[in-house]
Amino acid sequence: MAYLVRLIAALLTAALLTGGAGFGVSSAEAGWLAKRVEQANRQMARTEGTGLRDLESYPERTDTGDVRYAVTIRPADIRITPTRERQTSDDPHKDLLQESGAAPGVPFAVLQTSDDGAWHYAVTDYTEGWVSAADLAFTDRETFRQLWERQRTAKDSLVLASWAEVNGQLWPAGTILPLAKDQSKGLTVLLPEADAAGNLSWKEDVWASDTPHPAPFTLFTAGGRPVSLGFVTPTAENLQALAALTEGLGYGWGDEGGVPDCSSYIRGLFRVMGYRLPRNTGEQAAIPIGRLTIPDGDDARAAFFAGLPVGTLLVSPGHAMLSWGTDASGTARILHDINRYFTPAGEEVRCFGRVLTSVLVQNPPGVCYRDSIHTAIRLMPAPHIDRKPLISYNKTD
Repeated sequence: MAYLVRLIAALLTAALLTGGAGFGVSSAEAGWLAKRVEQANRQMARTEGTGLRDLESYPERTDTGDVRYAVTIRPADIRITPTRERQTSDDPHKDLLQESGAAPGVPFAVLQTSDDGAWHYAVTDYTEGWVSAADLAFTDRETFRQLWERQRTAKDSLVLASWAEVNGQLWPAGTILPLAKDQSKGLTVLLPEADAAGNLSWKEDVWASDTPHPAPFTLFTAGGRPVSLGFVTPTAENLQALAALTEGLGYGWGDEGGVPDCSSYIRGLFRVMGYRLPRNTGEQAAIPIGRLTIPDGDDARAAFFAGLPVGTLLVSPGHAMLSWGTDASGTARILHDINRYFTPAGEEVRCFGRVLTSVLVQNPPGVCYRDSIHTAIRLMPAPHIDRKPLISYNKTD
């Protein structure tokens, strides 16, 4: 994650030094933005090598210095600089200042606050950056630990099984909602919010269920939304069921607008089954187990991809996708969330969302995925205890 932040920060700094050409910023804004980029870089340097983003040691390593503890109370944008102003280059749909997004209920370590108090530089296990103060509520260390453990196990929690609207916003797949102790009114979840002092509090919300006694680890509907009690059992069949729930889902670079991009889509699907995959494509490509050797030659590659189990992670330069069986002709199919691709004839298709295509479609034009995919990783079956997968990967530079 940090390498992407540094790359874009470098690009921004270069543009700012030339008066912001191509980024649409004035000289005054350029000076302010350059300082924020420098500040963000200092904070990133501070986190590197400290273990703050190490999944297992994160809760134990965040009580040093002036770290504060916070929790997202709504879907939150993670920004490279503390501003909501979009900065685009040749593609107006890609905001270069958008790093990622975070679901409600995610614990963060806050390392710094902007001068105006409107933004916090915060770190969690899979991302880091500037988060609007309006999207966070502060809490104590013990609550932070409990929430971290809940993110790991989903114990006594409802897991959102797809991207769904809650309180007028799109909440991502894998959002974990604690169950209230009192369930006498029906299936009751706890939604995070901030009190008048900006501290974490919880609001009860009854989600009527279509299943009187839902079984753990299986899909059902509550509050008109697909959910599970605890993480869904990680099987190919369940992954296909989860993917079916996302038909019509859009595409958003860096989770902009609450909708996922290619790697975030995959992370969300597997998050519902308890996996904690890295956020970005390059980091997903570095997952150390389940790696498969892709053969050379068109025929050998075609046979290899056609024979992959459903849900195998595939990575090409800058793009992540999943193997998804074959079509009627025996050609391998891929499931991915993407803004565009090109047909084998070279015709552009602007899709901006989750699509199922042949491995022979192209992106960039003239290069099909059969030829450009360089990494294949089998994620299932996964080792697990009590249906809670142990897979937890996060690679830092």
